[in-house]
Amino acid sequence: MNNITTNAQIVRKFLLTRYAGQIKRSGDDLEVVPDNFDLFREGIVDSFGILEMVSALEMEFGVQLDMSDLDPVEMTVLGPLTRYVARVSPERSHAMCPTLESLVWRMPDAVRAAVAAALREGTLIKVREALAAFEGVPGESQGPEAGVQILSSFQVESIEPALLLGLRCIPVRPKLRIAPLNTIELELMNPKSVVYQQRSLANVILWRVEELLPELWYPFSAAAARGILPRVEELQERIRTMVRTYLEVASAPLFLPTLPVPAAFGGGILGCRVPRGISQAIAQFNLGIFELGALDARVHVLDLNWWYAQQGASHYDVQMDFMAKQPLTIPAAISLGFFLARSLRPLILPRRKVLVVDLDNTLWGGILGEDGMERLQLGHDFPGNVFLRIQREIRELKNQGVLLVLASKNDEASVRQALEQMPDMLLRWNDFVCCKVDFRPKHLNVRDAAAELGLGLNSVAFLDDSDYEREQMKAFNPEVLILNQQSNALHM
Repeated sequence: MNNITTNAQIVRKFLLTRYAGQIKRSGDDLEVVPDNFDLFREGIVDSFGILEMVSALEMEFGVQLDMSDLDPVEMTVLGPLTRYVARVSPERSHAMCPTLESLVWRMPDAVRAAVAAALREGTLIKVREALAAFEGVPGESQGPEAGVQILSSFQVESIEPALLLGLRCIPVRPKLRIAPLNTIELELMNPKSVVYQQRSLANVILWRVEELLPELWYPFSAAAARGILPRVEELQERIRTMVRTYLEVASAPLFLPTLPVPAAFGGGILGCRVPRGISQAIAQFNLGIFELGALDARVHVLDLNWWYAQQGASHYDVQMDFMAKQPLTIPAAISLGFFLARSLRPLILPRRKVLVVDLDNTLWGGILGEDGMERLQLGHDFPGNVFLRIQREIRELKNQGVLLVLASKNDEASVRQALEQMPDMLLRWNDFVCCKVDFRPKHLNVRDAAAELGLGLNSVAFLDDSDYEREQMKAFNPEVLILNQQSNALHM
């Protein structure tokens, strides 16, 4: 089977998973959706939904799609659309999204390929193959042993391999303990429970509305709404008591989750007309969780509500939920494992203290030496707003204590003028603790900057639109973390 055919099947699976709920509601069988199935004509996407679909495909497959390459009649037809995306991304079989790439970029190629296959196929067989690939990595590269305890209101034993895969990519050698189902309060309120007796890197709670507030879940009505505020306040007080007890006994970090809006909740519009409806209840509950997150450095907020929103309705396995109280599809379980890994990773690895950033097509659109300051793209309209967003993110990192270093192959006087005189610039020359603006190789300038700051290269992260500069950095300074895998500023 050729590569484009294989990739078309991957694109098809992505689209069918993304729109599974809508396709099922339209009466079609996901297993036999034909190639001539038109997502627009069948009401799966509207005109705005087409834009969202194209954006999702670009993000997932790391490509830029020019839909003018397709016949307008075929741009929402499953077969032609999937083959087009496959054709412009023929290397998809070894790709993964930049965020996950940053977790495993130092691993051997065999491990990275196995992890990419698990992400691509979304099956437990591929997950187990990826876990087996980690066993072939030398011990020191597998990371330290780390105990993690999970206390959940829903069943997670069946997705344990998916959670382990994410933790493996930190990298650590995880020792995962899953507490008996729905014993969160019982374990946290008992100073002699395993939570306190077993040494752990972290203790993680997972819960959802269906178990915490079952009387508010289904059916929900105006009559049920009358008792919702006292019920939420009572639950919040119980959680505050649990957290206070935990902090008196434990030293390990506690990850406390927000409540996600249930995937099967069908009252998003009508429910908002019910005073103190379920959405308002969840918002009130989550506000209390964030307040607890500010209580003590050992309490970390695990924003499951954000994660659920990123996954969309396709994460939900309604049959497994009713059969076994396990609500996640396997691809969603894999994603949850990586979400946990990203949340726990700062407990294992030191934070990157320095961000080295490029200028041309990174902090602004265009090339200063060729376009001149007047034609650089930066502002509140596209594409300048993309670079403005990047600057906002970097400025926030600076406010959090990250040291900024400028590395640009430009004339220093021109750079100083642009940084100080461009009206929409959020970052100025003085925001950078070190500026390396010359025509030396950037990997040498990064070494010099780290030495001047008295830090090792393992404290440095690097952001640059140039494929060449990123590859040079990987080759000569492998300790440096490369933040972006693509040149397009939209995906930085």
